[in-house]
Amino acid sequence: MLSRLAGSALVSVMALGISLAAGPAAGQRASREQQVVVAAVDKGGKTVPGLSAADFIVREDGVAREVLRVAQASAPMQIVLLVDTSTDMQVVLQDARRGLQAFARGLWAKSPESTITLMEFGERPRQIGSPTTDAKVLDGYINGLVEHAGSGTYLLDALVEASSQLNNRHAERPVIVVFEREASQELSTRFAAQVESAIKDAHATLWTLVLQEGDRPDTSNERRERDLVLGDTAVHSGGAREALLNRISIESRFTQLADRLTSQYAITYSRPESLIPPTKLDVTSKRAGVRIQAPQWIGQ
Repeated sequence: MLSRLAGSALVSVMALGISLAAGPAAGQRASREQQVVVAAVDKGGKTVPGLSAADFIVREDGVAREVLRVAQASAPMQIVLLVDTSTDMQVVLQDARRGLQAFARGLWAKSPESTITLMEFGERPRQIGSPTTDAKVLDGYINGLVEHAGSGTYLLDALVEASSQLNNRHAERPVIVVFEREASQELSTRFAAQVESAIKDAHATLWTLVLQEGDRPDTSNERRERDLVLGDTAVHSGGAREALLNRISIESRFTQLADRLTSQYAITYSRPESLIPPTKLDVTSKRAGVRIQAPQWIGQ
């Protein structure tokens, strides 16, 4: 009897060994689904509709991943609007108000549950009111924006504060939008790397609209750090830096940005299990003439 039991146990162990050998260890590693939200635009900056999984290439640390599915990104956004209210902004603010209101209208037309928080950064950063989904409430905040005569900007401080707020709110789809006049004097003493780290920790995308109208900016260290954030950090986060040549274009570019954010794609792809997580993400399109704006940080 004992002999038969021992033999049966041996057969079971051997069967288990065969089963394990035929599993992931024999050639397939377990994988996990990952998701990234991206924008797809043409050469003119217009959004490209109708893309499918076959149109995207996703690489992590240079290694191609399997794209499982693609859908319109539908999760509500948590947006912080940062507005320059430093000296000499008085002549620009009326156009900026119209642009901000056009942005909110375009956003809420397609994503009514997305929240918008308004913050100014002439003098020290200051949040105006609470996050809202109400156009009338936001209009009141926007119409209350005024120039702070004799002041410079503290944009880098404002970006760190906005990132901290989004982090504390556990924002699911955090977005930071900046409107600044290029000639404004930056007074923050932070380094670009500090600001990028804060935005990365918040998993936020940064979109910057920079009005180039006016005197040429100075070449101070503060300005160089600011320009690195407005350009490089925005791209790294999955956003972009948009140059506005004059006040007339402010409203149309804000409208275009709202369309871009509400037309984003959510890409789900597969990542094999690994003890060493990847650090760099690269998303491109197989379609000619289509440019993908995607986070380069893993975990976005």
